[in-house]
Amino acid sequence: EIVLLTDADTEPTSKEWIALMEKKFVKGKDIVLGFSPYKRYPGLLNKCIRYETFMTALQYFSYALNGLTYMGVGRNLAYRKQLFFAYNVYVKYPELISGDDDLVINEAATLGNTAIQLDKNSFMYSEPKKHWDEWYHQKRRHMSTGRYYKFKHQFFLGLFSVSHFLFFTAAVLTALYAQLPWWMVPAFVGGRWMLMTLIYYPVMRKLDQKDLLAVLPVMDILQLLYHYRLMPAVLKNTVSKWK
Repeated sequence: EIVLLTDADTEPTSKEWIALMEKKFVKGKDIVLGFSPYKRYPGLLNKCIRYETFMTALQYFSYALNGLTYMGVGRNLAYRKQLFFAYNVYVKYPELISGDDDLVINEAATLGNTAIQLDKNSFMYSEPKKHWDEWYHQKRRHMSTGRYYKFKHQFFLGLFSVSHFLFFTAAVLTALYAQLPWWMVPAFVGGRWMLMTLIYYPVMRKLDQKDLLAVLPVMDILQLLYHYRLMPAVLKNTVSKWK
């Protein structure tokens, strides 16, 4: 009666994974969202992949806690069987080659029927891509599902990306044209990173990703390029293909 999902190349952190996910199916809960980070390796690509995964988790866990559940990651996700048949996304979106896990949750989640599991013994670790082009193709395919989300989810997720872009645009324009002391713009940007540190560190520690804090400023800037590069995949209507 409960469907528990993962990927073939994913490894549980303990033998308690199934029990911990099932434990969250208390009365009124039909969906349980788990965390599936990527394994750690040296190099910038690995940090980019893991930071993007952390940010995605930060968003979908936060939205779920506020009654706005919009997705789940199929590497660590569970829901009651009847939801699969009640919200059969394969009939609605026959062109999908991935993202069905997202859309089942996006359509089936209600204000109070979703729980999250943050116990480290429930985490499912995956093998990350080793080349930039492989990761880009993977994320482009994943993000193409976003255009099927409910409008309110698209709006708030888009607002997050737009505000990120506008912050740094304002910082650059201020540095170039505003008649201000030279130190004000660096202080402005530094204040952002300090606030992010205060907010992100407890979550990184909870999700066993606290090593990413050391590269937070670099990742924050690189994420601008990430959003810019992948935005066409969200907006266009062409069907992605497996590589």
